[in-house]
Amino acid sequence: MLTAKMTSKGQVTIPKNVRDRLGLSQGEELQFCEEKGVFYIQKSVKKSPFDKWVGHLTQLPQLLRIICKTDNCCFSNRASNLHL
Repeated sequence: MLTAKMTSKGQVTIPKNVRDRLGLSQGEELQFCEEKGVFYIQKSVKKSPFDKWVGHLTQLPQLLRIICKTDNCCFSNRASNLHL
């Protein structure tokens, strides 16, 4: 078990091996979660600006086939090989 002392300002130094395991660097935010009286510390993960686009490319092979059939483009063979 690892221990740390709290300063008068409420600051705690997180042991280096814990910082390394969490991938923490200076200035990063942490989240404190409580579950059944036990507190957990985890790295705060910010939402990616790309999260809103997750799942939008599921129809890409069909869209490429439609575009290629109407435009006679050279991507029609590649579109059939996509496995998304």
